[in-house]
Amino acid sequence: MKAQSKLAGLAAFAIAATLATGAAAQQTQYLFTGTFLVTAANKACKNMVGDTRAMSYGTVLWGMKTPDKVAKPGFVLVNPNGTIVIVPTTKTFKTAGEYELTQLDRWNGVATWTSTYSEMKISPSKIDGSTTQVTITGKLTKLNFDDNCTVTFRAVGLRNP
Repeated sequence: MKAQSKLAGLAAFAIAATLATGAAAQQTQYLFTGTFLVTAANKACKNMVGDTRAMSYGTVLWGMKTPDKVAKPGFVLVNPNGTIVIVPTTKTFKTAGEYELTQLDRWNGVATWTSTYSEMKISPSKIDGSTTQVTITGKLTKLNFDDNCTVTFRAVGLRNP
């Protein structure tokens, strides 16, 4: 009898988990991998011009549910010095707004801060199942953990199957 009740409890849990997963699956994730390139920078971080990082852009980054509990689009940037995750503070990227950046590197460990972006353009503007490539351009302030640093970037990613 106890085994049956444990089994029933496990079955109920499995059904609940399946329903929760089904609800989450309504947000489709499209993932693109490629390169992020710093094309220009102001004086504070001029040495970053030409900096390239491996880039993944996801229309939804499931693990990046922020305090408002919304899965958001975002970038994951990786180079030999560390990893950066950038997500908008709103539900999606707009032409300009705020972003939250989490950085993991060998010097600072894990650090998180909020700053601004501008001139953001994601092309195509509507990403769906037929989209094979995405191009993203814009400006990020405080990318290098420096309030005075603003970089202009271009990123291109190809769709992961």
